[in-house]
Amino acid sequence: MKIAVFSTRSYDRPFLQTEVDRYNHELVFLEHHLTPETASLAHGFPCIY
Repeated sequence: MKIAVFSTRSYDRPFLQTEVDRYNHELVFLEHHLTPETASLAHGFPCIY
């Protein structure tokens, strides 16, 4: 599953990636906060975190 992850920083990514690797998910990291203005960035993702 492809997952959009909002509000991430470089130091968050290794931990999050390690956790999902065992489930064969793909994370797409976005530094933007999820707001009404940035919600369009989540288009096409079945899951948003």
